[in-house]
Amino acid sequence: MRAQTRFTAHAGRRSVAWAGWIAALALPLLSGPALAGSATADSVWDRDNAQQRALQQVPAGANVTSTRCEDVSVGMNTTRYRCTVEFTVPDPAVPASSTPGPGNPASP
Repeated sequence: MRAQTRFTAHAGRRSVAWAGWIAALALPLLSGPALAGSATADSVWDRDNAQQRALQQVPAGANVTSTRCEDVSVGMNTTRYRCTVEFTVPDPAVPASSTPGPGNPASP
């Protein structure tokens, strides 16, 4: 009788572990498919110029997720600025959300 109780308790922990793995794998699927990318640009002027150059390379309709810049010393007391912009683009193969809104009226 005691061995059976141990087995049941162990099986319960195993099912909780599986539930955690399933949740971890399913969570990214809830956000919808998207394509990710990045754009990097340099400038000898300043960080703002490098960031603007990188943003110009981001595709139309993309969502910028992060921006990071660094100063690179190239010698002779000269600095070059490098910025990287990371973005996501909605997957064109997936139709837009079907929730009612200004551009998507509810169907009768």
